[in-house]
Amino acid sequence: MIFSFTPFANLNTVEILLLVGINLFGFTVRGAFGFGAGLPNVLLMSLIVPPHQAVILHSTATLFSQLQLLPQGVRDGNWQISKRLIFGFFFATIAGVLLFSSLNEDQLKISIGLLLLIIMFADLANLLDRLSVLINLKRPSVPVFYGAFSGFIGAIAGGGTGYFLAAYLKWATKSPISFRGTNLLMAIFYGLWRFFLLVIAGWVGWQTLLNALILVPAVLLGGILGRLLSQRLKTATFYRGVQLILILAAILLMAKGLKLFE
Repeated sequence: MIFSFTPFANLNTVEILLLVGINLFGFTVRGAFGFGAGLPNVLLMSLIVPPHQAVILHSTATLFSQLQLLPQGVRDGNWQISKRLIFGFFFATIAGVLLFSSLNEDQLKISIGLLLLIIMFADLANLLDRLSVLINLKRPSVPVFYGAFSGFIGAIAGGGTGYFLAAYLKWATKSPISFRGTNLLMAIFYGLWRFFLLVIAGWVGWQTLLNALILVPAVLLGGILGRLLSQRLKTATFYRGVQLILILAAILLMAKGLKLFE
């Protein structure tokens, strides 16, 4: 017990260790690619804790990773691209948090599973890359739209923002370093803004902060492991493996929301 609060008071030791392992895995993905922690963290944690709690827990814990990755984002990110994306993020995230707050537990499970499943299949099919051929990406409204759409989905589902932005940033940035840095820069802004809105909406309390603090070692270690893995493994193979795991998790979460099993 810390300051009259017990970390993860309603969970047993195995469940707590599973949450730590999930965050280690999720932030290893982020460390390797510069984005992608939200999808595995929220999907897999929602199988253990209520989905609202999973989204809030990830949104809080991810702030600690932002501090670790902030120097890279500021140094390598493209600010000219980021400012239009941020404008789209700003207002759409407010709408997303309002909808998130209005959904009950089963509705949110179905919403998270469905939204993230669509994102994963679109990513596997390179759908956004194909659509980019039909869209004039030089139009100033395009990054605003991308930012708004990904911000809205990310506020509801707690993840998927980086996957959606990737297609645009691959075109807009001129190098892998700039691509990764801009993704990090956007993650920093989005993480802080979403967290602020969740606090205002009354979702974040001292218990949430304490629970997130327990996950900090896994968050920081995952970022380090991800950077090491990106240098030593075939990242394309690793990425596909992560996608398949998340598709199965999304289907499982939707099934739970539809009460197909308990």
